[in-house]
Amino acid sequence: MSIKNNDINHKVVSTLQSIDNMERAEPAPYLLTRVNAALAKAPARETVWSQIGYWISKPAVAVSIVAMFLLLNMLGIFIKKSNVNDMADTQSAYEYIANISSNYEIVNIPQ
Repeated sequence: MSIKNNDINHKVVSTLQSIDNMERAEPAPYLLTRVNAALAKAPARETVWSQIGYWISKPAVAVSIVAMFLLLNMLGIFIKKSNVNDMADTQSAYEYIANISSNYEIVNIPQ
């Protein structure tokens, strides 16, 4: 046990002694200027999603997408209403439900 303790104590002491002569790190001269120049020179990477977002953010495109969405919803509602009215003329809702439920058989599968 004492050999391990002596080894650990030796490592702690050597670590503490190594920071005695430590000085503050300073960057190379004009480092920030060089970094900014490199960033300005680098080409901007545009992804597909950024291009799609750019086009969707235009007012003409956004308004046309919203108008198309509303038109399709209204078209779906009117078609649904006409189908419901046609179904009500041919048979009652009860008969319709009875026909649907009779089309499916319940099968007991032995386990």
